[in-house]
Amino acid sequence: MHFFVHVAHAILINLMRTPGYALLTFGRSLVVSVGLILFEIAILPLALVFDIWALRWRNRGIPIMEWDFEPMTKIRKFQLTPETTDIPSEVIKWENCSQLRKDLFKHIKINEWQQADFCCVEFLKKGKGGPLIIHFVESVGRCIAVTLYLQEKGFLKSLTGSEVKSFYFQRACLTLFQTIGFEGAFVLDRLARAIRRKGVMILSDDVPPITRLPEGK
Repeated sequence: MHFFVHVAHAILINLMRTPGYALLTFGRSLVVSVGLILFEIAILPLALVFDIWALRWRNRGIPIMEWDFEPMTKIRKFQLTPETTDIPSEVIKWENCSQLRKDLFKHIKINEWQQADFCCVEFLKKGKGGPLIIHFVESVGRCIAVTLYLQEKGFLKSLTGSEVKSFYFQRACLTLFQTIGFEGAFVLDRLARAIRRKGVMILSDDVPPITRLPEGK
């Protein structure tokens, strides 16, 4: 249950960190912490649905889900004192997030995974964005990259034609599902920006770094 555990662990960590952030910011961080936790709680049941849906393919030796999400153990430890840091201007805008979702839907619905991958790469080249929107886009990019890797390495060879279609449909749903958080992530990043300028690295310290593929792949 990799997706479910990933989200549940994130909820637990954010609940534990909420009082600390609130203390450091005299309560100003509460709107960010509560907003993030409520979003995570909302998607938790659907994360379980995706995990159960993936069992069909995992039982066939296709390691989806476990390769799609980084463990929350990779996040930075909570910082008890504010850091001296320079927060760069955020170039990524609201309309960029909406456009990326449209482009991904356009390509993925007709199995143009390479083009979808290109869209994510180009989006991240636009400039510095807030840590949460970058996390979401990188997570979507990881799902796309894993899909391409499984295809290239022959993991789908044992599947029938109808099974391959079902597999790609599951991958499309998982990938596009994550894009529903784009605008919410953008808003939370904006709310957290003033806090992060004070050296309290809320959000940026609360998400794990995401590589294009799992380690060793």
